[in-house]
Amino acid sequence: MQQRTFILGDEDSFENVLAGISDEPSYKNASGRLLVVFEPNCSPEHCAPKIGQMVAALPDAQMVGMTTLGPNSDGLDMPKNTMCSLLTFETSEVKVFSYDCHKITPLRAGQQFVGELTKINDIAGILFMSSSIDLLPAPFIDAVSKDYPEVPIFGAQAGTKDFAFDQSMIMGNGQFFDRGINAIVFSGKDLHVQVDYNMGFRPLGREFTITECGENGIVLTIDDLPAASIYERYLNVTPDQYFYDNVCAFPLLSVNNNLLIPRVPLSCTEDGALKFSMNLPVDERVSLGYSKPEYLLRETLTSANAMAKFKPDALLLFACMNRRIFMGNEKADREFAYYANANPNVCWTYGFGEVYKTWEGGGILNSSLVAVGMREGAPSDAPIPEYVDIELQNTEEKTHANIPLSDRMITFLEATSADLRAMIDNLSLLAQRDTLTGLYNRRYMNEHLGYELSRLKEGDRLVLLMYDIDHFKRINDTYGHDVGDGILRELTARVEEAIRTNDVLSRWGGEEFLLLFTRADPSLAMELAERVRRHVEERDFKPVGRVTISVGVTLGTPEDTVDTLFKRVDEALYEAKNTGRNRVCMK
Repeated sequence: MQQRTFILGDEDSFENVLAGISDEPSYKNASGRLLVVFEPNCSPEHCAPKIGQMVAALPDAQMVGMTTLGPNSDGLDMPKNTMCSLLTFETSEVKVFSYDCHKITPLRAGQQFVGELTKINDIAGILFMSSSIDLLPAPFIDAVSKDYPEVPIFGAQAGTKDFAFDQSMIMGNGQFFDRGINAIVFSGKDLHVQVDYNMGFRPLGREFTITECGENGIVLTIDDLPAASIYERYLNVTPDQYFYDNVCAFPLLSVNNNLLIPRVPLSCTEDGALKFSMNLPVDERVSLGYSKPEYLLRETLTSANAMAKFKPDALLLFACMNRRIFMGNEKADREFAYYANANPNVCWTYGFGEVYKTWEGGGILNSSLVAVGMREGAPSDAPIPEYVDIELQNTEEKTHANIPLSDRMITFLEATSADLRAMIDNLSLLAQRDTLTGLYNRRYMNEHLGYELSRLKEGDRLVLLMYDIDHFKRINDTYGHDVGDGILRELTARVEEAIRTNDVLSRWGGEEFLLLFTRADPSLAMELAERVRRHVEERDFKPVGRVTISVGVTLGTPEDTVDTLFKRVDEALYEAKNTGRNRVCMK
C-alpha cells in the first residue's frame, strides 16, 4: 500500500502534479485506488473543473472529497489550497457509496448501506463524510455500528469557507452533494486499520442534565434553564457575535460507554438555546470541559508515537478548528508534526465535526483530533524513532519552578472538581446499591429497564429473569436473620458466577431478585435461566445445606413498559413457585 499527498498551488493543475503516476506499476497493478480531496473553496463553479481534471488524470481511481472549514477568527492559518492524497492498495479493495440526502434520510441511507455491507467480506474500516450542518447524520452512523460494532467508522462533517454561511459539500466520484453522505469501505484480509482519538479536555465542576431539546441539534434547556445560561453563569459568556470564540475552549463533555465525548455549540439564539451539529438526547449528563494546550499536546504526542509503532502505509487526520483557536497556530501545527513523524505523507483537514465510532463508543465529536492509520501486511522493519517535543519537555520541567498564576488556578479547579465528583459518585453509589448484597437496588433497576426498553428497535427482544429463594422464611425462622442475610450474600456471589459482567443483577426486595441479560439471544432465554437455577442448586450453603430458587422468565419488546414487563415476569415466577418450586417458567 502507498500514500502520496499533494497540495495544489494556484498555478498547479492536477495533470501536472500527478503526471506519470497512472503509468507506474504500483498504480497500474493496484487492487484498489482512492483519491481523497480536501477543498477549501466551496464554490461548485470553482471545484467542478478541478474535479474534472482529477477524474480525467486518474480514471481508474475512485474519488471522494469534502470542503474544509474556513477561519472563523482572525489570525488563524488555515488551508488555502486543495490537498489531495492518493491511496493505492496491493491486495485490498475500496468501494465508495454516496447518498443524496435531498432524496433519502440519513437513517434510511444507513439501512441501505448496511445492506451493501453484507456483500463485502473482511471489512477493516469505513471512512465517513457528510455535508450540510443541518443534516445531523448520526442515525446513519448508528445504523451501521449497530450491525457492525467491531468495524471502526471515522471521518468528518464537511466544513465551509465562511463559518456564518454553510456552503459545505462532499464529492463522490465526480458528483457534488450539498446535502449528502459518503461512506467508503476498506476491505481485505491483509488490511489493518488503527484509529486514534485525541481530546485532551477534562470535566470541570458539577454535572448538568439536558432537559429539553428542539429539532436539528437545538438544546433548549439544561437543568430546566436556558441552555446558554451555564456559559453565562460559570464563564460570563453572553449570546453575542463572539459567543463561539468564547465557548470553543469549553466544550460540553458527556460519557458514551467508556469514552468522554466533547461537543461545542456552534451558535446561541437570543432566547438562550444552543445549536450543535448533532442531536443531544434529553436526560444526557454533561459537564463543562476545560484544558491547557499542554494537555492536548501531550495526549496527541502519546497517540502519534503509538501510531508510529503501528507503521502506517497511509495516514489521515480529521481535526477540529477549536484546537487551533485554543492553542494557536504554532501548537496546532505541532500536533500535525507529531503524526508526520509516523508517516510524512499524512493528509489532514478541518470540518464541522469529527467522526469516531468504535466498539468503545463515540459518534460525532468536536474539539478532537481523529487519526486513521492503514497498513497492508506486517509492519516494515525500518525503525521510526519516537518523536520528542523538547519544548513540551521544558514545560514539564518548569512545573515546579515559576508556575504561572493561571496554571495554579487550573490546578486548584482540577482538585476541587475531583473532590466534588468523588463525593457525588459516592452519593450516587449509595443511592443505586442495596446495602446488604451490594447489588443494584429496585430504584436503579426500574430506571435501567425503562432505558433498555427505549433502545429496543422493531423485532428486538430483551431477556428478563426474576427469581427468589424457596422457603426463605423457613431459613430465617430456623437459623436466624444473620444466617439468612449471609445466604442472600452467598446466593448473590453464586449467581454472579453464572452470568457475564455486563448483565445487570439487582435486588428487587426481600429475597426477590431481577436479572437482565444484555445482548442475549432470546431463543436461549430458558437455557440461561436454567443455568442460573442449576448453579445455585449445586451449591452447599452452610449451615443450611441445599438452597434452591424459583425462576420466572419473560422477553421484553419495544411495545412493553416497565410495568407490563414486571407483571409478566412476576406471573412467571408465581407459576414456578406454585408448580413445585426449584424450576423455571416463562411467560
